[in-house]
Amino acid sequence: MWFFVRSTSVESLFSRPSCKGYYRQGTSLVAIGRYDDAVAAYHCGMAKDPTNMQVKSGLAHAIRLRDQQPRDKDRAWQILLLLATS
Repeated sequence: MWFFVRSTSVESLFSRPSCKGYYRQGTSLVAIGRYDDAVAAYHCGMAKDPTNMQVKSGLAHAIRLRDQQPRDKDRAWQILLLLATS
């Protein structure tokens, strides 16, 4: 399903690059865990329409998820090390 969403968002960007297209692309990229790419897509949307609240909230959400990701990986390694030593 995410492939369909991703492909339609890319098609809309090629046919008419708009704030809405970048928002859809960013949302699709967040859904599949590609947070850096999502942030880039939301930034492009902000360049088209800096007042769009959907893009602003999507950007904030993608940045929050991106910044959480390394901590989650570090925490997983800590748990694995703890389990290995006990």
